[in-house]
Amino acid sequence: MALQITVPLEHLRHPAVARATAALSMALHAAQAGGALDLAPPRDATPPPAPAVPPTSDAYRAFADGLPTRSRRFLDLLESRGTLTASEAKALLGLHSGKQLGGVTGAVSKWAPLRGVAVPFECTHFGRERGWRWLGA
Repeated sequence: MALQITVPLEHLRHPAVARATAALSMALHAAQAGGALDLAPPRDATPPPAPAVPPTSDAYRAFADGLPTRSRRFLDLLESRGTLTASEAKALLGLHSGKQLGGVTGAVSKWAPLRGVAVPFECTHFGRERGWRWLGA
């Protein structure tokens, strides 16, 4: 069985398309040579920096309103309190694990830059405990 992929040259001028094509080619070559087929994106791929959009703006409100309920509640809690520790956030959101909390905060961190909105908080530590500080106020 064969797979033929055609990528127009003008599409290869886009860095993301060129990287993806190169990664696919290298992964297929490695698999043919007996290596593992790894199509994961490169670790250094970071989203473009988001413009600073104040949390009171319509763009921010539209972004926050489109988030899953727990992520939206996390932002509301953090905005009203100014800071939150991981244990406070888990208790207030009814979460049972750090992995669940990572999903909540990760949704904001992932989608904000893609929607042109700055992430309105920063990760920090309170003693030995991880937490967040609101930046939007």
